[in-house]
Amino acid sequence: MPNRTSGVMSVIIRSILRLLAVALLGLALGAPLTGPMIGPMIGTAQAQPFPDRIELPNGFQPEGITIGRHATAYLGSLANGDIYAVSLRTGERRLISKGLGPEFPSLGLKIDNRGRLFVAGGASGTGRVIDVRTGKIIRNTGSPLPPRLSTMSY
Repeated sequence: MPNRTSGVMSVIIRSILRLLAVALLGLALGAPLTGPMIGPMIGTAQAQPFPDRIELPNGFQPEGITIGRHATAYLGSLANGDIYAVSLRTGERRLISKGLGPEFPSLGLKIDNRGRLFVAGGASGTGRVIDVRTGKIIRNTGSPLPPRLSTMSY
């Protein structure tokens, strides 16, 4: 018949071992997986910093801005309505839609999850929808208002 003292001791020892295992597991999970030995073993890449500045063409007057998928910003110009897609990771830009002139500014931009960029022309009364993949104008609405109606007066 087992000794009662040895049974109590084995319960205490198992409890201490469980406590140590939980504590070590907690430390292991809470420690970052970086360092000179761990980083190379798990193939972590060095993070590249985001650009400090994004260059835009001369005369481009950014007004409308929206952010789409993959850290892409879409910038519309007040000057002529050009719209650029800019990678916020690299700073690279590309013209996705050539503006239709100063009477068609790109002031308010909003992108949906289907890649359609909705562009409001502000007080000009114009609007358009652009496919960001192709740059094609899907829909163009309104026409520029006569100069006497293009600004609001109160």
